[in-house]
Amino acid sequence: MVGSLLSACTDGSASDGSETSGATEAERAVIRLGRRYRADHPDEDDRDVLLERLGVAAGVAGSLRFLSTLDAQVAEDYASGRTVRLDGWVLSQTEGRAAALVSLA
Repeated sequence: MVGSLLSACTDGSASDGSETSGATEAERAVIRLGRRYRADHPDEDDRDVLLERLGVAAGVAGSLRFLSTLDAQVAEDYASGRTVRLDGWVLSQTEGRAAALVSLA
């Protein structure tokens, strides 16, 4: 999932909520899941809140390349049962937050 997030950040999302024609179906799916996460968690529908809850400094998040460092956090979420259901998918809470952040990019 994190690899798809990275691709979506750099290749296919637009800040106005639309996807560009260059986005793959996987990238569009990540963006949709991020929007769903934000709708289901309105208290996290904010870039700064998401960055804080992901444990990422705002300055580091500029390119969203930090997403590749979330693997351990994702594994810990699954092991601890911290998951969210989004459109039939079961994601770790970290993956949900990361997708939400990408959908804001």
